[in-house]
Amino acid sequence: MLYHKGSESLDPQDMHFSDFSDWLFHTSDHRAELQKQQREFWTETLKDVQPTYLMSSTPSEKPLSAVTEIEATVDASTLALCHSLMNEVGATPSEGFFAVYNTLLHNYSSQETIVVGNAVTQRNTAQLANVVGPLTTFLPIKTTVNSNQTFQEYFTGFKAELSKGLENSDVIYEEINPEIADPSGRPSYFRHSFSYDGMNLDAISELDMEGVQVQNIRTLSKIQDDPQELLLDVYGKTGRIILRFNNHIFSEENARKFLDTYIALVDALCRSPDSKICDLSVFNPAEPTPVIALETDNLLAVTNTT
Repeated sequence: MLYHKGSESLDPQDMHFSDFSDWLFHTSDHRAELQKQQREFWTETLKDVQPTYLMSSTPSEKPLSAVTEIEATVDASTLALCHSLMNEVGATPSEGFFAVYNTLLHNYSSQETIVVGNAVTQRNTAQLANVVGPLTTFLPIKTTVNSNQTFQEYFTGFKAELSKGLENSDVIYEEINPEIADPSGRPSYFRHSFSYDGMNLDAISELDMEGVQVQNIRTLSKIQDDPQELLLDVYGKTGRIILRFNNHIFSEENARKFLDTYIALVDALCRSPDSKICDLSVFNPAEPTPVIALETDNLLAVTNTT
């Protein structure tokens, strides 16, 4: 609305960015002490954790795929059901889609405790007070998935874990893991990330750019510049889901199977949130017959039900 109709389309604002900027400067000493406490929180939370390794990954010096981004859409009925379920349990769709992603990563890795990066808005340091633009960072959200729990039971615990992480989001990831800048140091805490309702590329494509015809707009991924393997972007209003993947690790076929399984899992969990995670079966839209994910001897076996 602001882009299309101008600033006069907005209601009068009681506070402005300059007020927020002043507040950041005036509270900088207190926030510095707060950040110290939060760094201690992350040190304690993340001790002894290991990066998550997916069994479908195949590291290679040459790209395994010509593309690094694929997308799909959750159908309207499933999307409505997801929003309704989240309202019933007092949660946000972001928390729900994030929890499903964790469940899938657990099944693909057979690791109970995993750490997933979560994109959050951050502007709580005085140095950023006068900077205009979308500023985000990734928090390493630790979660434990117990296959013998129902998804609803897991989701309750995950909400609490996520809430604690967000309460300690005033520090940047480089402060949480200072060794990340050193390639010879310890691995990154997470190789897989989740983002909800990122930049609206459709709205940008509709802008009047003085006669310039926009053919394609895409966000630039830095996945190949760091240890990241998968980054899942979910757009809650439209059901659009974008999977960015490291094409030195995943083929397009394996990335597509992962994305299709995620969408099938969203549908299955929305319809049966009381099902045990170990008993869940999902239907792969790319296959004519249903498939079941089974953990066997630390390997993920995908078996036709027929």
